[in-house]
Amino acid sequence: MFPGTIFPITIGRPRSQAAVQEVIRLEQPLGVLLQSKSDVDEQGPDDVHWVGTSTDVLRYLTGPDGSHQAVVRGLRRFRVTEFLTGHPFAVARVQYIDEPESGDAEIEGRGRALKQSAIETLQLSPQAPPEMSAALQGIDDPAQVADVIGSLMDSTAEEKQALLETFDLKARLDKLLDVLARRIQVLKVSRDVTQRTQESIGELNRKHLLREQMRTIQKELGESEASAEMDEFDKAITEAPMPAHFPIQHPTNTAARQLPKQNRRSSGSPASRSPTTAGDRWPKAKCWSCVMGEVLSSRGSEPARWPISR
Repeated sequence: MFPGTIFPITIGRPRSQAAVQEVIRLEQPLGVLLQSKSDVDEQGPDDVHWVGTSTDVLRYLTGPDGSHQAVVRGLRRFRVTEFLTGHPFAVARVQYIDEPESGDAEIEGRGRALKQSAIETLQLSPQAPPEMSAALQGIDDPAQVADVIGSLMDSTAEEKQALLETFDLKARLDKLLDVLARRIQVLKVSRDVTQRTQESIGELNRKHLLREQMRTIQKELGESEASAEMDEFDKAITEAPMPAHFPIQHPTNTAARQLPKQNRRSSGSPASRSPTTAGDRWPKAKCWSCVMGEVLSSRGSEPARWPISR
């Protein structure tokens, strides 16, 4: 709990409920201390931090399930000097910690820098409501800026307690500036990673959409059957038997090189409008095998020459 902030607190223990009801009746401030040992049910002086915040109880609520809640506003820092005995709830004698008066140029400069860093942090956080930035813009006191930002930080209770116990305002501002600088760096890296991921996903979606559009266009132009026929012819070329010592650049490979060109021809081109098939436009792979086999058998192991292929 920090000065200048408003928070609801849950009051679970009967002695704490009695303390809240008593301060409301006497119109006295309520001291809020953080537990140092959360596993202890009945806290004593050694089970709580001795630095806390005095609060004003704005509203006290009792739920139908028997729960008790209070809405409190932080007022001032204090340090416990002595716990008093003989009361049904915790009572202490405290020393208030006053903030330095404004006018220090270094404190004013740190306060403005902290407010700008906090606003930048909120702008980089997509879940932060815009009202928070507007609220920070309206705070000018450096001590109040530090306490409001400290209460809003995503930190542990012990880290916030350490900040509450930093009585020197300049040191408190420096701590918050360091924390926000690291936070801004992390948020920027997270934003860049998110943008790159979204761009990558968008590129994959775009390619998938283009492939689907290409399939649709080919289907509308009647290229699906021709494509299937070309696939069958390509398989026939691959499976055609050839001697192992036959040169690499032979008619079969020539046909394989020409096959993709034929397959890319648009069905709207004049050559594709004729009622021919892949078999009419190309010699069968089996024929290449037969012709070359005859040439090899007549010449022995001498490889065939290109005039034969023509």
